[in-house]
Amino acid sequence: MLTREHILIAIDEIERLQTGIEEGWTSAAFLDFLRAAGDSLRRTRLLLVCAHPLHRLGRAWTDRLISVIHREITYLAPEEAEALLCDPMPGFPEIYPPGGVARIVRDTNGHPYLVQLVADALIRNLNGRSSLSAKEADLTRALDRALTDTPFFQELWSDRTEEERELLLRLAEREPLTLEASTALKELVHGGYVTIAADQHRIAVPLFRTWIQEHA
Repeated sequence: MLTREHILIAIDEIERLQTGIEEGWTSAAFLDFLRAAGDSLRRTRLLLVCAHPLHRLGRAWTDRLISVIHREITYLAPEEAEALLCDPMPGFPEIYPPGGVARIVRDTNGHPYLVQLVADALIRNLNGRSSLSAKEADLTRALDRALTDTPFFQELWSDRTEEERELLLRLAEREPLTLEASTALKELVHGGYVTIAADQHRIAVPLFRTWIQEHA
């Protein structure tokens, strides 16, 4: 007898499959399987997680996965980021220095992964000296570790086209700037890399701007 239970299969970093197609250790036939499974298995749902819109992966993806429902995960609102930092679990202590939470929210722009990355680095530092109270210097070290302890920023940089990287370098050197409309700029804005207000462009995440200045 059938039940009403459903199965959710989550596949993270699906862009790695495109790498596999290009390198030959998998093929586009797997995309045909995903399409068939999504269309035919009524009690099974597929959750595909990707850092890019499907069109950046190529025609093989957009031609096959035409019935997918897109859900974009964007930056947290300031109050959401503050809640994640201050109340990740019941009874979480007040570990941040004055203004520390606002600094993390500002430097990460509420990027969900970066908010958690900085908080994790800070907590590891405090645990290392059995402390429950961070100082400004501790927070600075946590932000510095977020720049170097993960390949995240390098992957963001490598995933952009040469034209997009040139625009990011210009903004990292001096912002805000008014940039001319282009396909590269459109992609950066759509992808959340660049913000625009009153015709002025900025890199959306200050930490990413710092990484570009120091490592690009």
